[in-house]
Amino acid sequence: WSLLMLASAYAHIGCLDDAKKFLDLYLNGDPAAKTISELRHQLPSNRPGYLRGLEPVYEGLRRAGMPEE
Repeated sequence: WSLLMLASAYAHIGCLDDAKKFLDLYLNGDPAAKTISELRHQLPSNRPGYLRGLEPVYEGLRRAGMPEE
């Protein structure tokens, strides 16, 4: 998750080259989840507040280039 958080954070501040670099590092590490949809299915909690808190992370990952499906 640390590479995903970095990718999302860099995307939010407009540093898309860095965001894509961290997303690529994550994706090239043979992750179990390669899409946002797959990430959602691997969450450790289904509590509404936890899920809402991840929406900005997903938005940053979209900006960095992670596919939804």
